[in-house]
Amino acid sequence: MKRLSAISFALCTCIAALFWVFYPTGIQSESGTFEKLTREEYLGIRKSAEEFARTVSPKGVEFYGGPESSSSFEFTCKGVPLLLVDNSLILFRVHLMAGAEKRSPEIVKFHELMVSRLKPSGHPGGPLGPPPVPRGIEAFVLKYRDGIDVSRQCD
Repeated sequence: MKRLSAISFALCTCIAALFWVFYPTGIQSESGTFEKLTREEYLGIRKSAEEFARTVSPKGVEFYGGPESSSSFEFTCKGVPLLLVDNSLILFRVHLMAGAEKRSPEIVKFHELMVSRLKPSGHPGGPLGPPPVPRGIEAFVLKYRDGIDVSRQCD
């Protein structure tokens, strides 16, 4: 009986570990695709994003742009992504993450101002309404496994 209990415990532990490791999580986004920008146009948007970042940094919003040669940048709030911008080889993509309007309304205003100046590409990826914020088990796994607490708000 003890052996059966030990085997059952080990099996349950393995199943829980596999669940923990392989449970799919993610933060959905409202995605937009636009015509690719020239390097100069992209640098202009990046510069305005850096200036905007200085105004919202006291509220906990951080800007990550990498080296100047990078073709993407993002805004986060306490480790939670808010806005991702990527000027790839083919398209200019903008992702406004779920819950960004609650964490930082300023980011949403910046997003709207930025996309109003862009030309849609005609590729899939237009706005379909606000994406759902992770809840329940997904939010729990994001917080304790991935280190992304979607319940945290910017100051």
